[in-house]
Amino acid sequence: MHAHRILRLPIFRGCIIPIRCFSLKSGNTVREIIQTTTEELRRHGVDRPRHNAAKLLDHAIHECGLDMLVSSRTSDRLLSAAVIHSMKTLVDRRGPNREPLDYITGSKEFWSLDFKVSQHTLVPRPDTETCVDAARDMNRTVGPFRNILDVGTGSGCILLSLLNEFPGAKGLGLYVSEDALSVARSNALQLNLAQREHFAYCDWLGYFSSQPVSERIEYDLIVSNPPYIPEAEIEGLQPEVARWEPRLALSGGKDGLDAYRSLSQQLSRIPVLAHGGVLIVEVGHDQARAVSDIVTKNLSIQHVDTRLDLQGIQRCLIFRRT
Repeated sequence: MHAHRILRLPIFRGCIIPIRCFSLKSGNTVREIIQTTTEELRRHGVDRPRHNAAKLLDHAIHECGLDMLVSSRTSDRLLSAAVIHSMKTLVDRRGPNREPLDYITGSKEFWSLDFKVSQHTLVPRPDTETCVDAARDMNRTVGPFRNILDVGTGSGCILLSLLNEFPGAKGLGLYVSEDALSVARSNALQLNLAQREHFAYCDWLGYFSSQPVSERIEYDLIVSNPPYIPEAEIEGLQPEVARWEPRLALSGGKDGLDAYRSLSQQLSRIPVLAHGGVLIVEVGHDQARAVSDIVTKNLSIQHVDTRLDLQGIQRCLIFRRT
């Protein structure tokens, strides 16, 4: 069965061009749907098109209330008209519109945990797991961490992963989007961590500005994955990022470093990092030295380590308050 039909239309000087029409039909098998969808997604420049095709079909099947996973064992199964209709809609979202796969399915794995995501949150990346791994190592050497602050928490993936690692810890997640915080709270409930977290709306450390100094908690671990992409570079990123992910979670201002200036300056005025406490921040490509200079200039703090991500890029800076 042909995945596409070819229409031939006459154009100027008698030339003929083929127009490809994406077509899925009721009664197609799982194998045929995967093959057709893979070709369509590849045509639109989607990375890992076969992986995306399988994930989309799994989601379409789930949306139709069926209990079946796409695998080699089910490759010859015929699919209903309802699944095909759902699949067409999903492929249009992923292919021509380049909506991120994880926004379509509504979830993303991070640190071996499943997190809900939406267009109000960044899609958690494997690179960010470098920060979680660094915090786990520091917990072994200078911990145990009891109070954790996550500034710019988004979906809550960093904070909740750490709370899952450290059963004796409690955490506060701060963010400037109530829609994103709603996702974070939902993730905490899903992971049975809601009793040990609190998510609050504020811009950077504004949460503490109305608190008397005597009532402030000091945190032995502060983590942050702030926006660090230079504003002018955002439009040149993959469509999944530039078109869909929230700008406030991407843009770090003209040079990409505004967030580090704000965070370190506010930490100097609102000293919620305990003496001997650890600050861990994610940084962008080629930003490690500049961020280290900004943080150590504004705070009485020592840069103790730099961690590389899976691509060998300096991704995570570790500081300790002296």
